Amino acid sequence: MFPRVNGVYYCTLRSGLTNIDLLRSFVHLRYVDLSKNELEDVTALGWLDQLLTVRVDFNLLSGAIVLLRRRYLQVASYANNRLTSCDGAAHPMLDHLCLNSR
Repeated sequence: MFPRVNGVYYCTLRSGLTNIDLLRSFVHLRYVDLSKNELEDVTALGWLDQLLTVRVDFNLLSGAIVLLRRRYLQVASYANNRLTSCDGAAHPMLDHLCLNSR
């Protein structure tokens, strides 16, 4: 189970992860920080309808951002990856998008 702070679920995982499919089961996560791992794919985040913030900085992501349109997503950080397109970054409430590169 992930920790709750004031009734809100959050997840921070930093341990060389290469697969996050397990997160599909935790549909109520609001804040997810998967920075500094070895992720090449974050499509499992598409199952998290309630996401407000997602950070996947310093991973091995390449190509285009692939994240299904999230209704509530406000902050998305993909810094220091190898992305070539941000076509998948169209979210109605997105306020902050970080695509800084190395």
